[in-house]
Amino acid sequence: MRIVDGLYDGKSVHPMERINAKPNTRVKITFPDEETATDAAQTSALDAVAGCLKWSGRAKSIEEMEEAIARGAKERSS
Repeated sequence: MRIVDGLYDGKSVHPMERINAKPNTRVKITFPDEETATDAAQTSALDAVAGCLKWSGRAKSIEEMEEAIARGAKERSS
């Protein structure tokens, strides 16, 4: 069995990666709980485009990333 992330647009489910299957192949689609579905769709959309973003600066260290995450969390809770 293979698991593939997808995005539901209100009418159809669209896989987020290439699927090598014949047309009309039966599949099983599982939807997570309602809250999780919204979070997953937002995350999947970001994951789908993140590799397309251009970055020309130096790479951030793990410490810099953790500090930025902590600042963001603090701002959100204020």
